[in-house]
Amino acid sequence: MKYEVWDTISLGHGEPLVGFTKLFESEILNDAVIYVDENVKENGPILMVTRENGSMVFNTTESIYESPDGKAIYKRLPLSNNRTKIN
Repeated sequence: MKYEVWDTISLGHGEPLVGFTKLFESEILNDAVIYVDENVKENGPILMVTRENGSMVFNTTESIYESPDGKAIYKRLPLSNNRTKIN
């Protein structure tokens, strides 16, 4: 199974995001996650990871918040290990 990373576009106000340009493709999901981690930018384009049949795995608007010690809060993308401290 192939995994693809796309930048996105909305076809109109209130319309869902759809893939616009394929940026990366790999047989290994972890390679796609690493590509997204390295190329996601604050206020940059929203990237999405899909399977080759077009079903979405995740996009960069989705975040996971965690607090391992109950004090500091970290934010990360789904399937990623790169955390950013937010407080």
